[in-house]
Amino acid sequence: MTTTTSERTIEVLRSLFSSYGLPEEVVSDNGPQFTSTEFEQFMKRNGVRHTLVTPYHPASNGAAERSVQILKQTLQKQVFDGDEQCTIQHRLSNFLLKYRSTPQTVTGVSPAELFLQRQLRTPLSLLKPDTGSRVQRKQAEQKRQHDKGRVRVRTFSPKQTVRVRNFRGGQEKWMPGTIVRQLGPLTYLVRIGPNIRYTHVDHILSSGEEPLFDDLSVVSNLGSNQSQVDTPVVLPETFSRSPIPSKEPETLKVPTSVPDTSAVVAPIPTPQLESSTSDIQTPVVSSTSPVVGRNPPRNRQPPQKLNLFVGY
Repeated sequence: MTTTTSERTIEVLRSLFSSYGLPEEVVSDNGPQFTSTEFEQFMKRNGVRHTLVTPYHPASNGAAERSVQILKQTLQKQVFDGDEQCTIQHRLSNFLLKYRSTPQTVTGVSPAELFLQRQLRTPLSLLKPDTGSRVQRKQAEQKRQHDKGRVRVRTFSPKQTVRVRNFRGGQEKWMPGTIVRQLGPLTYLVRIGPNIRYTHVDHILSSGEEPLFDDLSVVSNLGSNQSQVDTPVVLPETFSRSPIPSKEPETLKVPTSVPDTSAVVAPIPTPQLESSTSDIQTPVVSSTSPVVGRNPPRNRQPPQKLNLFVGY
């Protein structure tokens, strides 16, 4: 500020208020620009409380006086170090950057982090590893490698004649269709005959044929295009009329009479089990060919289960 009049001070404060909002309180000394009626009216119109420090007592505004003292000492050190080529504004900017990015002993964080909710990037930040930038570089490299060998995304317009991959069986692998509209970056609504299907762009091929239907909302008068519509697969008559064989388990057939042979035929008894045996499939023994045992018959008895409650 070249001048310290009330009008000039109000202009500077108005610029700060437009950037950071209206404060609750402003503390100043008893200078004429702060005690004028114009300045007081400006504070009242904006709802800001104006506090004046005690005259001839700088300690009443100790925070501001201490900041001025630190600034003066820093500027003197820069002059004594021999850096005379920098201007006063250049030295002031260097001081403010370092001061605002240095953590304070009271709060434990820097003033810039309290005000901006983030840390300032300084020349000292180049020595620290930046995790966010590293992740962004790695992700960009992965995307570049992924898109390196891929074909660019193909687009189709409404009423465009295309060929759609057939995944429902039949001899025809690609069926003619017409684009209705685009649902997403890679998804289209395609009309195939009288049906409408959601189709991915990888399952669509462009075609130079004429559109199958001029009106995409109503399908009528198929005519010659009827042959292009999917026809159901018709099974032969012999297969269509044959009943489905039942899967009921066959019962055990035991021969009623045993022929007179020298060998002894052992009948196959069915074990008496308490549990359900509906899922067990028993072997089928034909009555025409009796089974001749190679080993002597065994006397099969049901197992004796242990009863722990006997005698109690």
